[in-house]
Amino acid sequence: MKYISKYKSEKLFYTLVISGIWISLDTHFINFNIENFKDFTFFLRALMPFIIFIILVTNIKKGSVKIFIKNNNELSILFLLIFIFQIPGLVFSQNSILNISFIVNCISYLFFLFFFINDLNKLNLVLKISLIIFTIIFLVYGLGLLNWFIFDSTNLNLYGSWPHGLKNFSFSENVPRSSGVARNATIVYIVFSLLIINKKKNIFNISIITISFVLIFLTQSRIIIIFFTFYLLVYLLVIFSLSKKALYKISILNIAIIVPLIATISLVMIQNSKIPNAENYEFKKKEIYENIFRPINDKNIGIGSGRLNDWKNIISNNNKNIIGYGAMGDRYLINQSASNFFVYIYASSGFIGLIISIIFFIIIAICCFKYLLYGKFRPTRKNYKFLISYALIAFFLFRSLAETSFGIFGIDFLVFATALHYILIYNKKFYKNNLINFKD
Repeated sequence: MKYISKYKSEKLFYTLVISGIWISLDTHFINFNIENFKDFTFFLRALMPFIIFIILVTNIKKGSVKIFIKNNNELSILFLLIFIFQIPGLVFSQNSILNISFIVNCISYLFFLFFFINDLNKLNLVLKISLIIFTIIFLVYGLGLLNWFIFDSTNLNLYGSWPHGLKNFSFSENVPRSSGVARNATIVYIVFSLLIINKKKNIFNISIITISFVLIFLTQSRIIIIFFTFYLLVYLLVIFSLSKKALYKISILNIAIIVPLIATISLVMIQNSKIPNAENYEFKKKEIYENIFRPINDKNIGIGSGRLNDWKNIISNNNKNIIGYGAMGDRYLINQSASNFFVYIYASSGFIGLIISIIFFIIIAICCFKYLLYGKFRPTRKNYKFLISYALIAFFLFRSLAETSFGIFGIDFLVFATALHYILIYNKKFYKNNLINFKD
């Protein structure tokens, strides 16, 4: 690894790689023009994964690929294949070849994890840097959205707040939709709610848990609220199963659930006070309820925000059902997201990619299910990152049923890939290559 050896420390190299990958989020080369300095910085961000991939490939150890195939868990190989098989569709269809940047981004990060991060010490550094970057992103957009909600809006929730709620954020091509903010808030809540069990309960942790809880409720993403409700039930079981004093359990319960819940209710009440009083009290109660809770059946588009129609259109329009249309195949076919991991894979890599993805999904889902049934949910200083990783994996598996999620380059992909790699490395170190072990 000649290039890396020139650095005073491997930590610097890993920091630069991780930062470069995260900085490249929300970039591509489609319809790209350099007309000002902002466009130029956007171009550099989009180019970053290609530069990183070249650096990684030129510094790989001799025989690493052979060792990887021989020694690594089958999940790593399947995960790589999911993106590799999105390439043929780009070559043999009229879909833009520039979409290959999405594949390069994913493969670059997986290549970095699988070939350069082979122990928990290095992976802990990856986790730390990624968490810092992600938390900053979350706070910038989350606090920006709350600022708009409190000072510029009379709404009682944040659903449909895109893009005006974040219209002043211009350092990215797009601002996240309310569902994206809800996703970010859920990731933050999972990490910090498990973190406080074994770490200091400082004001920052309390604040960020409260902010994430508020945003999850206000953004009204149905798929996330369903998962979040289930997570809270499991979290309560975890708290009550701890071999700690009752006072300690109560303090955790207050920080993770009670205080955030009070903050959410208080914020809604403050917003409600901005609404002019209605003459009829019963009408006002109905109006408040409808303003707080997003309807299950959206007007004009039905249950699922029109997803069922999108899935039908992608399936019926896909004339290349063996290899698909390559990365972003859903956009090529219906000019919008497939909003489902499997439908996206079918559009992008046909039945070949779909079969690989189903096998990949089933293996991970079974392992998560087994761990939920037989695992001991007792976070310790040794295993809390392992538990966080499993919780995040479960979240993204569930979310992928209603979003493309980790099927394409984005925050879902980066967090999912890191969490999966942590589980694989953790098990390799402690359980001799078994994907899961119930002695923890």
